[in-house]
Amino acid sequence: MRFDRAYCNYPVCNASRTSLLSGRRPETTRVLNNATPPRTHLGDSVAFLPEWFRRHGYFTARVGKVLHRSYENSVKWDISENAAGRDRRRAEAAGEALAPQPTGNADADEPDGATARRIAQLLEENLGRSVRTERYRCTEWDSENVAELYDHPLDPHEWTNLATDPQHAALLADLRGVLRGSRRKALPELVSILFT
Repeated sequence: MRFDRAYCNYPVCNASRTSLLSGRRPETTRVLNNATPPRTHLGDSVAFLPEWFRRHGYFTARVGKVLHRSYENSVKWDISENAAGRDRRRAEAAGEALAPQPTGNADADEPDGATARRIAQLLEENLGRSVRTERYRCTEWDSENVAELYDHPLDPHEWTNLATDPQHAALLADLRGVLRGSRRKALPELVSILFT
């Protein structure tokens, strides 16, 4: 596959990532190289994308590189972890080759395999689940108190959450039962597809 129209915000890592996460152009952030910390000119009042989601009740996590190497702590997440594996700077200092090469290790013992498994674990623990009928959409998270129920013909933009309406309690219970039953069936298959 060939991509003929690939673009980035700016031709260096830090400027492009700061722009993407802040929603501002590099000329506005004034981060135009890899040496300027992302918040130097923006300050703490600017919410970066994961911070905005976090403030609005979403779970946020990163495993691996999101910001430029030394600035990962410039953004607040619910969970912030570095990827497992060799430290590039230490490997270079030791004269180790960083070119791709077979290792003979199991996938779970490789940095990408360990990272993928950690991400899958976080998704399993924190991701909401939805079911859609012809009329309703129901979404739930692990908490018994967090659910959404929308009547699409009457509320196509999902402005009125019916999950707390006693008139819809039986419907909500039925749809949540479908979610829990289908999740148990689908999850082993999904894990099998991801890691085989």
